[in-house]
Amino acid sequence: MKSKFKFWPKFFLLMCLFLGVLIVTYVLIYFDRFFAYGKPLHFLSFPYIIFNCIIFSLIGHQLNYKAHKINITGDTITRVRRFGFGLKEVYKINELTGFLTYSISGKKNANEYLYLIAGDEKVAKLSTYYHQNYQELKTLMAQHQIQNLGNERWTLWKHLSKRTI
Repeated sequence: MKSKFKFWPKFFLLMCLFLGVLIVTYVLIYFDRFFAYGKPLHFLSFPYIIFNCIIFSLIGHQLNYKAHKINITGDTITRVRRFGFGLKEVYKINELTGFLTYSISGKKNANEYLYLIAGDEKVAKLSTYYHQNYQELKTLMAQHQIQNLGNERWTLWKHLSKRTI
C-alpha cells in the first residue's frame, strides 16, 4: 500500500515552488537594479532576500522532515523523503522496533503523527495532516505486527530532540 498526500499540502508545495520561481525570475530580470555599480541598493532588497531565504528554508524543512512517501509491500517498508522526490530507503519490517504516535491538538483540529522507529532512531513519519490514507497505513502496520510503542502528547522538546528524522 502506498501513502497518498492530501490536497492542501500539495497545493502549499506548488504555491511555494511557484513563488520561488517567480522570486528568482524577478531577481534575474532586475539584477542590474539590485547590484548596479554606483547606485545605492534599493532599501527593500535586503529584507526581500532575507524573507525569501526564510521561506525557502521552511519549505525545505517541511519537504525533508515531514512529507514522506511510504510504501508497504510484503516484508519491507520503503520511505522516500521530500514528497516522494528524495532518495529511497528500504527497511525490513522485522528490523523495526515499532511505531510511536504523537497527538497534537489545536483550537480547530487535532492531528496525529506516527513515527516508525528502528533501533533508537525515528526513520519515517506519517501524519493525518499530510497523508490521506493515514488510518489505513496505521492499520496495515498493526496487521504486519509492528509493535505499537504507545501514544504520547506532543511537546516542543520532544520534537527538537536528537532522535528526529
